[in-house]
Amino acid sequence: MIACGATVLAHRLEATTHFRLDVKAQLAERRSLRAIIDAVLDSLVDRHPRGLAAAA
Repeated sequence: MIACGATVLAHRLEATTHFRLDVKAQLAERRSLRAIIDAVLDSLVDRHPRGLAAAA
C-alpha cells in the first residue's frame, strides 16, 4: 500500500516538474508574468497535504 502511494506521488511530482518546465519555456520572454507563474508553481510543488502529518 505504501509503495503504491509512493509511486503515485512520484508520478505526480514528475508531471508537475514537466509542466513547470514547459510553462517556463513558453514564457521565457515575458519576465514579469513568468515571475508570477514561477512563484505559483513553486508554492504548488512545495505544498504538503494537510492529512500527511496525521497519517504518518
